[in-house]
Amino acid sequence: MAKFCSNCGAALGEGAAFCPACGAPSMQAAPQPQQPPAQPPQKQYTPRPQVHIPEQFAQKNAAKAQAKAQSGAPAPRKKGKGGLVALIVILLVA
Repeated sequence: MAKFCSNCGAALGEGAAFCPACGAPSMQAAPQPQQPPAQPPQKQYTPRPQVHIPEQFAQKNAAKAQAKAQSGAPAPRKKGKGGLVALIVILLVA
């Protein structure tokens, strides 16, 4: 039985996957064997190395934190950059 291209009507050879005239895929093409979807590789857990803090630094930081907590004073405010931004805007406008 002769097969014809559904796009241009040209005769198709036996088992042709594409039309030789227009290149359209043949409706009679052999079905592709389906493969199961590949599973992404499993990530292995790698523990992070533990960091050793020398005892002298740990004690120093603990003492600072304790002194700050006992003083009850609020943390100092950082200076804003509003003046710098205003100066840049004035220079750009002028």
